[in-house]
Amino acid sequence: MKLKTLVSKEIKSLMGDQNSFYYIPDYQRPYSWETDNITDFWEDISKAYDNKDENYFLGSFILIENDDHKGFEVVDGQQRLTTITLFLAVLRDMFADNNRMDLAEKIQNEFIKKENRFRLYARSEDKLAFENNILNDINSLANYNGSKIRKQFKNTIAVFHNLIAMRSSEMNVSTEKFMDYLASIYEYLMSNVFVIIVVTEDIASAYTIFETINQRGKELRTEDLLKNFLLKKLLDEINKHNNESPNSQKNFDKEKLSLLSVWQRIEDTNIGMESLLNYHRTAILGTNPKKDLFKEITNYIRDKNITPYEFMSDWDKTVDAYLSLYQGDFYNQLNDKTKKILSLLWEINHNHWIPVLISARRANLPKEDFQELVFVLERMYALFWIAGYNAVKIKYPSWYIIRELISKNKSLDDIKDYIEKILVQNRVYNRFYESLEHDCYGNSWCKYILAKYEYSLVDDSVIKKVKFDSTVQIEHILPQTMSAKYWKENFTEDEHDKLVSTLGNLTLLIGGIKEKKKSKNQSAANKPFDEKIKVYMGEALKDGFSAFQMTQDLSKYDDWTPSVIRKRGKAIINKLEQLWEVSRDNVSNQSEEDEDEDEVQSEGGRNSFSLEPGQYNNIVLKKKLIDTLNIESAVIPRLKVFLQILASENKVFNREEIKEKLHQHGIGDNIGKTGRYLSNISQFLTKRNNSHLRQVVNFQTGGEMGELKNNYSLNEKYRELVKEVL
Repeated sequence: MKLKTLVSKEIKSLMGDQNSFYYIPDYQRPYSWETDNITDFWEDISKAYDNKDENYFLGSFILIENDDHKGFEVVDGQQRLTTITLFLAVLRDMFADNNRMDLAEKIQNEFIKKENRFRLYARSEDKLAFENNILNDINSLANYNGSKIRKQFKNTIAVFHNLIAMRSSEMNVSTEKFMDYLASIYEYLMSNVFVIIVVTEDIASAYTIFETINQRGKELRTEDLLKNFLLKKLLDEINKHNNESPNSQKNFDKEKLSLLSVWQRIEDTNIGMESLLNYHRTAILGTNPKKDLFKEITNYIRDKNITPYEFMSDWDKTVDAYLSLYQGDFYNQLNDKTKKILSLLWEINHNHWIPVLISARRANLPKEDFQELVFVLERMYALFWIAGYNAVKIKYPSWYIIRELISKNKSLDDIKDYIEKILVQNRVYNRFYESLEHDCYGNSWCKYILAKYEYSLVDDSVIKKVKFDSTVQIEHILPQTMSAKYWKENFTEDEHDKLVSTLGNLTLLIGGIKEKKKSKNQSAANKPFDEKIKVYMGEALKDGFSAFQMTQDLSKYDDWTPSVIRKRGKAIINKLEQLWEVSRDNVSNQSEEDEDEDEVQSEGGRNSFSLEPGQYNNIVLKKKLIDTLNIESAVIPRLKVFLQILASENKVFNREEIKEKLHQHGIGDNIGKTGRYLSNISQFLTKRNNSHLRQVVNFQTGGEMGELKNNYSLNEKYRELVKEVL
């Protein structure tokens, strides 16, 4: 972080020093203070003056020194700086209109304009109108309301006029005495109101400081910083070109407009610039995102030595790929089955699939292969979810598919083989069946499964969107409370408890009675089965059939009994098996613990044990760490989380602490299993050929084979290297 200056200044120094010239860069948002903000500004300063407060603090300003402009770019404080300038312009013209020309000229010639330079330069789109109608001379505000200045500027000027007029009315004094009061307010503003000025050398340092001292939240967004970085880089490139090629000069303003036109096209998608930027970095890198997205992207641009145009063009390609997942020519060419699967993917419990498909589109994967990839990805993500794994579990495989398969032009068969391997390694098929055969209701994936089943009941050409919000409800056909006589006659309490939340007893409902605002779910409630059917079919409420085919199909049953629920549950599972191409043959007989043990003990068994740390230089050490973290193994994702935890704090973690943090990061369904996974990680650390891991990770050992491990920490010498690798 490059901090050049930190100083306290009165407003007269802020606006009147020899080098007090300020530029609002184009990446900043437009001036946006509303009436309430202006009123607070006036009342705070006038109240401080009335109370005879010695000083009033207006906050901090973060600036970047700009040698080209011989002034400062405003990173934080543009709203206040603009408001001060507008207030001075209002006072200037009021003093001029009331025989206080000395004050009017002082304000104009020292604090608004100095030696033909304006103290404040607005964003380029506001610059000309702002100067001509506000700053240029005394009485520039005479026709401000009919000028082309931004609406917010006009409002601020009008509010100041109104507030000053109200104060004059309250005081009920002569014009001359009120001008004396206003002159005193002006003197107090200039001499007793102060600010903190922070000057930095670059935008990255300014942003870091801003986050640290501004407790109200991040005003400057990643995209604002990136836009400024790209414009600066473009200016540097053009200056270099013009210096080296005097006969083929380039115009910065023209080149900037071309660059910003691409930026505007991306911004106009209304998706969220930071989200699109995140998808882009993941789709091109296939690695774990760093904490500072701006720093990562700008380092990428520098490392690859790419121009702003090249970056924007490549990002635009990613945005087109993203949009093609739900609209446009490419999407319209996809078959109906793929469109239906994509509509489900948008409801999966994470967004790791989006960069994978973006990378496939960027790689120009043929349409047929893309359609197959959509199928295998949705299958993988859905099975992992239903198997009880959280989103953390699937992100590393997603990045691997991008980085090692799609980016390296591996075949679709290679991708499918890799997916099958991780499904087997993680016993996903076993856990998938265990989940389906127990309670579905209450699990985050329950509505997803019902939607998947619903889609299978209608022709692929019918793209029926199941909303995953409160308008679509999961209905218990056998109610959760058996108050009606019908249910008590057909179900024992034990049968009810075992079956009520299973897949065979659930369906989807939507719609309701307009007058009573009840949904079908509420209306069906605990009624007997025959009355529920009337609600489902629209007979009871006169509101039409249920929107869902699975619910309409319930009318074919004469009764609702335990055997019917079990039979329907099996039918739904059979259909899901067909849709996801899963069978009981996929189920492994090996336990999770056995698989993890096999992974750790492979390549030499217990004879591969060692506690000796490596002695590698940083270059070799970095390569070995990267190679290890790219191994296809169930242990590796857990090892990465383990290293991330150690890198997060400069401390020693005892076994219980590290186990708890691993569990918080989704490693292990319960704390006992997390402990077993930690043992696997520890065994992996003591494999003979993993001396590079022991070089960066410290731990205490006990037992004949070092099997008792505790007090883990990261070797401080390699902390930054490990963070970089991760």
